[in-house]
Amino acid sequence: MDVKSGTKYIFADIKKCLGCRCCEQACADANGNRPYWELLGSGIPLSPNINILYIFLQDKNYPVMAQAVCRQCEDAPCVKICPVKAISVNPDGIKVIDKQRCIGCHSCSIVCPFGAVYIPDKHAVATKCTLCIERKGAEGQPACVEACPNGALQLVDTKEIGREKVKKIVSDTFSNK
Repeated sequence: MDVKSGTKYIFADIKKCLGCRCCEQACADANGNRPYWELLGSGIPLSPNINILYIFLQDKNYPVMAQAVCRQCEDAPCVKICPVKAISVNPDGIKVIDKQRCIGCHSCSIVCPFGAVYIPDKHAVATKCTLCIERKGAEGQPACVEACPNGALQLVDTKEIGREKVKKIVSDTFSNK
């Protein structure tokens, strides 16, 4: 999947990830209607727009952690496949889901190569990372980037780091080496 030059997205360095889920908590707080601490023990899911995945590789005796987060693909399959055109691209290249239009058909979540678009429950609509476009914290960083205690998450600009490096980052992140 190509990433457009100049597009920002969250890069997750899986070698630094502690699996603490602080990013998920911060994301849920920033995008939800209720603070995280109110949801603790309530049985109500956090529903963050970034998810920690525990991947068990055949040659490892322990899980590898990875974050499922939108890479803001240039030629995004989620935008193309949506039957009701509920996913649009804003001027900054961020893919945004119109929750009023979404019918929860799962098409976007099925075609996302990064597992970053999902539907939290059977009666919900699709959700994904929008880089906190409605909420910007310290230095314009998304909530998850601010919250990561180990610096595993970074907001990167493909224009600044170069297209080839972005391809390498994406490739390295999802290789099983």
